[in-house]
Amino acid sequence: MTAGDAQPWSPAHNPYAIAVSQAWWSYVSAGLFAEQAKTTSGPAQQINARQIFGQLRALHRCAEMRRHELVRRGVPQDDVDRLDAAVATFDVEVPGAKGARDILEHFDECARGEGRLQKKAIRDLGLDVYEAATMFWGGGYEPVRR
Repeated sequence: MTAGDAQPWSPAHNPYAIAVSQAWWSYVSAGLFAEQAKTTSGPAQQINARQIFGQLRALHRCAEMRRHELVRRGVPQDDVDRLDAAVATFDVEVPGAKGARDILEHFDECARGEGRLQKKAIRDLGLDVYEAATMFWGGGYEPVRR
């Protein structure tokens, strides 16, 4: 390349486009995993169901990335507010997505009693490592509440 040539394309030149593209892929992936989880059983169902949490978390991160770009580009506040409202609705409708993804991602720390929730329980409730690991292994999942 010579000095007069255009620079090669890079995601750094347009992160908003990357956020939109990745959000679409995560949305489609979550739908596919959900459909497969509904139509399978046993290990295949668990494998598909677990993947949904990663895709939901990715969607949230894409929204954060979009927001950052909207603000950086000086987009009208009304547009930023609409995105913020959508994210707030998402957080209300899917309150456990981040926690579930964190448990799946950091299963090793949770199982050893070294995760964020376990450390808090040890500190605040005086539990030992094994009690804290047992208490939060399921992420606070209560089958009767779904």
